[in-house]
Parts: sequence; structure tokens; C-alpha cells
Amino acid sequence: MPFDVSIPVGGPAYLTFDSVTYQMASDWTVKEIMGTGEITTNLQGTLEVRDETIGFDLVFTPLAIWGNLTKLFPYAKTSIGNLARGASDKPAVIQTKAGKSLTFAAGYVYASPKISFATSPKKKLFGEMTIRCLIKTSSLPSASGAYVAIASSAYSEPTLDPTTILSPRFTVAWGDTPSTPFDGIETEDGVDFEAKYKWEDVTADSVGIINSRLTDLTAEASLKPVNLTESDYLSTFLGVSGSGSRGRGKRTPGGLFTCTGANTGDPILTMASAQAGPGGISFGKGGRITGLKLMAAQKAVTGVLQPLFALTTQS
Repeated sequence: MPFDVSIPVGGPAYLTFDSVTYQMASDWTVKEIMGTGEITTNLQGTLEVRDETIGFDLVFTPLAIWGNLTKLFPYAKTSIGNLARGASDKPAVIQTKAGKSLTFAAGYVYASPKISFATSPKKKLFGEMTIRCLIKTSSLPSASGAYVAIASSAYSEPTLDPTTILSPRFTVAWGDTPSTPFDGIETEDGVDFEAKYKWEDVTADSVGIINSRLTDLTAEASLKPVNLTESDYLSTFLGVSGSGSRGRGKRTPGGLFTCTGANTGDPILTMASAQAGPGGISFGKGGRITGLKLMAAQKAVTGVLQPLFALTTQS
């Protein structure tokens, strides 16, 4: 059957959300988070599937341009118990190169990107992040544009300076006053940092999910050190030789963990108190230390809890 050959659409797009324009490192997607429920009988089994809630997740990997950190990482330990959506909706607008705009009515950061400190350009500074989009405030599901609106929109190429896409050199240290080798930990394949959020859905019978409430926030750094001995690893990270025991936090050498970009404009990660997490030792053709995790622990100064982590810029 003949049809208009210009109909099949495709091609790239960029995203504008919360006053930030995101260009992507790779192809990206919009995923439905439509909850459903089955209608069943004892005789016929499943009769049909009915919608329970509607929403969309915008899942993408932004270009490795360091900045807008409070937009990428909008939550802290003090945010626990807070709702992700405020009184004013934040639309997420996708502009396609094909000349269409898709405006999702109300979005919020649901998952922040993993950050990878790595000099190899094969490993991107930012990992995948998610913006969740739900129903517009004070709108019925049946209303036009309650979730998303599509319109014709002339495409304009966003500005881009390739020299701002980072593959930073970096240094790693662990300890308030670290000594060798912890004052300059050498790594293989970089350092990965991730802030993890736990959410509780907030629902209304007439709509379904209308918001998310933050219930926990944790952070960790993963790395594979290449200049640590078995003794360094066992005594420090596993808590052997009296440095840790059941019921005690493994903070030895404890304190400050930093991953610092070498040049002006490079990223800096700081965890005020880092605890040794899971790791391992290998006996084979590869390196001895297979990898380890440092988990951000809450630090108090004169009884005041400090931020779990900080992301700043080298000056």
C-alpha cells in the first residue's frame, strides 16, 4: 500500500530541564512507568489489563561538561522526608532535530548520574541519569497536556565547545592526614562515584503516582588500587590487626576521601568520612587487589552532622 515516505521519524534530540540544556553522549529514551492491574476470573483467567498509574522516565547520559551540580545532585541528607516535586511544576522539554517538541509537564531528578574520574575518553565522566515526569499540578488525567504535549517547533542547534568535554587527570587520597600509600592512591580504570536515592511513591486514588518522597540517601566510591600491598589491604580495608571489629565502623585510616581533578575547571569529589566496604584479593595473572568500595559515613562536627559528600570545581 502506498504511503508518505516522510512519515517514519527518527533522529537525535536535546533536553531542556530546570533551566539547563542537556546534550547527550549517546542515544537516549523515554520509558513509560505505567502501572497496570489484571482483571481475572476463575473460569477465564485474565480478561484484560487496566491502567493503574501513568508516568514517564527520561533516561539519558549527559555530555561530560562539568557544571550545574546543584541541578544534577539536588538532594542531601537533609532532604530525607521531603517531596521531590515542589509547588511549581518543572517541565522537561525535548527538542527533536526533526522539528517537534515534546513537553513533559512536571519533572524532577529521580536518579543522579554516576561520576567517573578517568583519563581514558572511553570512560565517560557522567553515567546515566533519570528525570521522572508525572501529571501536571491541579490537572485531571484527561486534560490536554496533563502529562505531555507535542507541537511543531523549529530546531536550533545548541552551542557546544568540545574542549569543555572532560576526561580529567586526578589524584586520590584517603585519611585526614594520610601517609604513604594513602596520600596518593594509584588506580586502574578510574574512580566511580555514585549517590543513591531511595524513594516512596506518593499516590492519589484519582490519578495514581503524583510525587515521590525521599526516604534515604547513600553515597559510595568504587576503585581498584594498584599501589597497595596485601598488608595495606588486610589491615586497613578488612579491619585485621585491631583496626576494626564486629559492631564497629571501619573508618581506618578514616576521615577524608578526596578525588581531585588536576586542572582548573576539573571536578573534585570530597567525602568527609569514608568507611571501607567490600573488596577482594586475587591470586592470578591480574592485580592483587580486585577492587574496593568506600562508603560515605555521616560525620559530626561539635554535634552538627556534615554533608555526606561534596562535588566542587578545581580553581
